[in-house]
Amino acid sequence: MTAAIRNTAAMETSEDIVMDISGETIHVALPDHDATGEYSRHAGVVMQSIFDNTQRSVCVHILHDEPLTDRNRNNFKAVAESHGQQVVFDDVSSLLARMGQSASRLTTLSRYSVGALFPILVPCTLTADRAIYLDSDIVVNLDIGEVWDIDMKGRALAGVRDDFLSSRRRRFLSPEALSARLNGCDLSGYVNSGMLVFDLRRLRDEGRENLLEACSLWFERHRHTARYLDQDFLNAHFKGDITFVDERFNRHGSAGDTENAVIHYTGPVKPWNGMLGLSKELPYWLYFSRTPWAQPLEEVLVRNMMEAAMGSPNMHPHVSRCYKKILSRLRRDLLRWVSRAGTWTAILCTESLCRLKGHFESK
Repeated sequence: MTAAIRNTAAMETSEDIVMDISGETIHVALPDHDATGEYSRHAGVVMQSIFDNTQRSVCVHILHDEPLTDRNRNNFKAVAESHGQQVVFDDVSSLLARMGQSASRLTTLSRYSVGALFPILVPCTLTADRAIYLDSDIVVNLDIGEVWDIDMKGRALAGVRDDFLSSRRRRFLSPEALSARLNGCDLSGYVNSGMLVFDLRRLRDEGRENLLEACSLWFERHRHTARYLDQDFLNAHFKGDITFVDERFNRHGSAGDTENAVIHYTGPVKPWNGMLGLSKELPYWLYFSRTPWAQPLEEVLVRNMMEAAMGSPNMHPHVSRCYKKILSRLRRDLLRWVSRAGTWTAILCTESLCRLKGHFESK
């Protein structure tokens, strides 16, 4: 079954291979679930950032389920050709269909799209010995060869610890800890799936490259407790078989240096849909400005940045005044309620109100 899957993928993509992808070529898989035709440009920014910083031969595999528009396909090719690099288009629609209705229901009921399942498809799609998977909300501000050359220490998967989730899961009775245990994850070492390195040769040698059946069974069993879809599954499936790498290879969150790092824009606010005034937002726009999606440059940049600004709550012209009004109303309502409550409730509410006051007044 696995061989048939790989042969099908090869037939679908053979016409898009522009160079020989054997030897020391670095293979990178990018997801592109793009029903509207507007999301492909973010994968294009990832490509641009990789090629701008890497001298070695790179082959980018665009994993997509929706038909790519001619413009997006041509733009991907233009980015690769301008750097003398390679791009392959892998239609994974048939592979997603094999995952069954449980996976479809899970993505329908959650806040994630089907694109969140694409990392699971890498081992049965790519035929290289090793592959890097990157989310499309990433900028690679370093030579991707540094990621490619990491020592996997004989393990099948490599990634960066998810600091936020790992810290919350250390609390024995936290929702995250309970969910992780139910899903079969290791509480002490939970990796973020935005950047992963797969040892595909080892998976094939052990007959483990086809994750579709295991994934379908896992989703069916854990559909009520899975919070992060592919991330939960991969951490559970490769439990004890994961190598942890330097956090600069997946620098997620608002803090951290953007130089010589893989910048991951986690959370609902991205550079293209809201501005938080963070230094890590600038690299996205710099790389975007060099892609074919930014032509004509001035018009596209102005439109995109204005849309991002208007969608950001922190860009409201009267944001400070709004915060103060909210605080004043909250204080009034809480005092009315506390006057009718018990002593301990009053103490807890007072403490919470003081914390909120400090937060709002810092805005």
